[in-house]
Amino acid sequence: MSNKVIPYIIIVAVLLGCFVLHFFTSTQQQEPSNTRFTDEPTAHTLYDKMIETMRKADTLFYESDFRGEADGEESGHCTYTIWMKKPNYFRVEVISSKGEKGGTLIGDGNDLWIYWPGDRPYFWWEDVNHYEKTHSNVYMKKATPIGRHSIAHKTGLLGAGLDMPIIDPSTFHGYTDTLQSHLDSVRSIGTEKVSGQECEVIEVSIMKGQRKQYLWLSKQDNLPRKLKEIVHVDYDIITDELWSNVTIDAEIPTEKFVWSPPTGWKQWQLPSPKDKLLKPGQEAPDFEFLSINGSKIKLSDFRGKVVWLNIWRVGCPPCRKEMPYLEQLYSKFKDKGFVVLGFNCSDDKKIAMDFLHEHSVTFPNILDSSGAATKTTSDDYKTRGVPVNFIIDREGKIAAAWYGYDPNDTRGVQTLEKLGVK
Repeated sequence: MSNKVIPYIIIVAVLLGCFVLHFFTSTQQQEPSNTRFTDEPTAHTLYDKMIETMRKADTLFYESDFRGEADGEESGHCTYTIWMKKPNYFRVEVISSKGEKGGTLIGDGNDLWIYWPGDRPYFWWEDVNHYEKTHSNVYMKKATPIGRHSIAHKTGLLGAGLDMPIIDPSTFHGYTDTLQSHLDSVRSIGTEKVSGQECEVIEVSIMKGQRKQYLWLSKQDNLPRKLKEIVHVDYDIITDELWSNVTIDAEIPTEKFVWSPPTGWKQWQLPSPKDKLLKPGQEAPDFEFLSINGSKIKLSDFRGKVVWLNIWRVGCPPCRKEMPYLEQLYSKFKDKGFVVLGFNCSDDKKIAMDFLHEHSVTFPNILDSSGAATKTTSDDYKTRGVPVNFIIDREGKIAAAWYGYDPNDTRGVQTLEKLGVK
């Protein structure tokens, strides 16, 4: 797998058809896709109606042709079919572009089940030996509280070329994904007929253009018929979907959402990426990469100081929330033998720099998307997602390491206190 493909928290893309590509090419020639624009209330209302329609429906069914592209190369192509029913039932089936059946995801009202018709897929962050022992006759099970679970965050486990749908199907069940709080503007870009349906076409800007969505919303039912998403990192990740057979409020028997494991099958749990992280006491691998101002930063140059190394990316909501907290720590303790070092090997440099300047970040940051930088984070530091934090002691050894950001998590501060930073 290319080291440019974003880890499992990540975002893939689908291309729709020559006409659609021509439509967007001509649009982007006149205006770059990352150009910011003013929110149009009428267009924003169309977006809100789409969400409202999904949430008010008693049942919803559709099929989607899904295509993904990362850095100009196809990353997935399949068809998925989804059935959903209130209050908390759902089923997703996927077939690859070669006609091979992938996994099935079922929500029975209380729990989510995932099973595969043959061997389960190999997930690139798991140990090969673990896969060999657990690839057959296994299933996954997880509780699904209403409105608090995401179907989209699980579809990548089904294999067959499916990653994350552009619109999270769990919107139907009342779920609000974390990107919604970063939606900053919506505008109309015209009308177009899709498969006989008259559609309003809207452009949605998220994180000030770092992510764009284009939605063809049917005038008949306010739901999409085409969808396109472009995520700007160091390269573009493009996802396109074509919805068909969209049906609202048709009868779906509850039996559609029932499954039980065959005799002899075992419940399996996906290994956690945190198990791969460097452990306390291990030497922190040295590195030297380009900083925000073009000079080089070498980790070992901070020897004698406590270093909080934060690996982040602009399009990650928890990373964005954590950045002000890290800036606060840096301002408080930078004169006490402490430094925060940001490391971004994913994003376009200008996008990352704009974000840092906008949030008045003063601690040093590496902005280097070279293959060597990516390899350092993935191979040397064993990371498989963001944000990830490492606290490195004065001798250059790992003192603590963890994924995610939780404002109530005290392990970082407690580690700093143990190392004399207080």
